[in-house]
Amino acid sequence: MILLHAIYTLWVIILLPLLNAEKFVPKVTEAPIETSFNLVSFDDSNTSIRLDGWGVVWISFDAGENWETVKEIEERIFRFTVDPFHGQERGFAFICESPKFYITDDRGESWRALTIPSSEEYLDGDCFITTHPRNKELLIANCYSYMIDADVLYDPSEIYLSNDGNPFLKLNLPWKRKKTTI
Repeated sequence: MILLHAIYTLWVIILLPLLNAEKFVPKVTEAPIETSFNLVSFDDSNTSIRLDGWGVVWISFDAGENWETVKEIEERIFRFTVDPFHGQERGFAFICESPKFYITDDRGESWRALTIPSSEEYLDGDCFITTHPRNKELLIANCYSYMIDADVLYDPSEIYLSNDGNPFLKLNLPWKRKKTTI
C-alpha cells in the first residue's frame, strides 16, 4: 500500500506536470552584425546592449531583432557592464581613459553622464564603477593609472563614493602605492 502511494505521489508531482507542460522553444534571432566586441543583456529582460568595433553603443529592446544607436552617449565607449547587484535595470558605459561615464537605471531607456573629479594624474587612467549591494544609490568608483617614474611602475588607485552621482567624494585611504621595477 505504501509503495502504491509513493508511485501515485511521484506520478502527480513529477510526471503529470511534465505531460501537461507546453513545449518551451527558445527564441533565437540572427542579426547581421559585422563586428561586436561586447554584448550584454539585463536580467529578466529582452533588452540587450552591444558595442561595435568603433565604440558605438547599440541597444535592442526586442531580444536582438532590431537595433538602434544610443543617442545620449556621444563619446566612444570601450566597455559596458550590467550592474551585478542591480542587473534588472542598471548599467554603466565607460569611456576609455576618462573619468566620465554613463549610467542607465531603466534598462537603457535613458542615460545620464557622470564625471568623477579625479586628480590630474588619473586623466590617462580608467575608472570603474560598482554599486553597493544593498544601497542602490551608493556608487563606488575605483580610478587607476599606471605611471612610470625612473624605471619604477606605480599602480596607484583613487577610490570615490557618491550618493547617486552627486557629488563624488574621494576617500583618503592609508595604503601605500605598489612599486614594480621595470
